Amino acid sequence: MEVLEMSYISLNEKLRLVDIEASNSWKALVYIFVNHPKLYKRSISMESVINTNLLIRQSEGWNNSERILLNLALFLFDSYPDYDLNEVKDLTGRSLEVALNALEIYFGIRDIYDLLSENAAS
Repeated sequence: MEVLEMSYISLNEKLRLVDIEASNSWKALVYIFVNHPKLYKRSISMESVINTNLLIRQSEGWNNSERILLNLALFLFDSYPDYDLNEVKDLTGRSLEVALNALEIYFGIRDIYDLLSENAAS
């Protein structure tokens, strides 16, 4: 699968990032990336290696909710060790909705395809 620039992709292209056989941890990461004000601009693919240290360094100037979402994505994807899930309680509005949806994807409660379709419809 080719690498796509997240800021210019349609719903169909977002859905192509998520192989039906992909793990829930990958699906949760993709969901946060496509719904994050800074991460949606990053290029990712199923073959991507997520450079955790680089992302953490780049996020130093971000606001608190943006960093919380990034850290949640990294935690859900590879059990990023320094993450306290209680940080999600500090989120509000759309950021909280994205975090809760990602957790539901991770635990298999919701389907990423349905959530992305709902987001596109609204």
